[in-house]
Amino acid sequence: LLFLPKELESLFTSSPLSTMAKAATKQPATTDQADAAVEKILRILSLITSFLGLTFDLIKDNPPLVKKTYLLMQLRGGTKFMELLVQHAVPFLQNNFGKYETLVLDIIKEVQVNTRQLLSVISHGKRNKDVNLMKETPRAKKILEV
Repeated sequence: LLFLPKELESLFTSSPLSTMAKAATKQPATTDQADAAVEKILRILSLITSFLGLTFDLIKDNPPLVKKTYLLMQLRGGTKFMELLVQHAVPFLQNNFGKYETLVLDIIKEVQVNTRQLLSVISHGKRNKDVNLMKETPRAKKILEV
């Protein structure tokens, strides 16, 4: 779970696709090669957000995993992931929404599900008065409200 934010950040900063992502963020893609790169980035974003959702479901659906340490890890990793998503992916998604509407909407739907799960973890922490979860809550809420 903790490696997902690194994967998302590397998608937009250190990968060979980063130059295409930066170009596509500034202006919509026009060439076939740029279109293919944008579509590839969108598919990778979709896979990463889906994987995050699967890890959240794994914790949620298995009572032995619903422990403070796993919930704290989920909240920290999810918050970092959402922070990077807002910084890097949202401008990219906005600029490519017209051409790749269905892919972008699928990513947004998956992010909404992940956001709801993070909010559930926050409410669980408040309900059980878990100090560590409550410490992470302000940062998480700030990111999730953006």
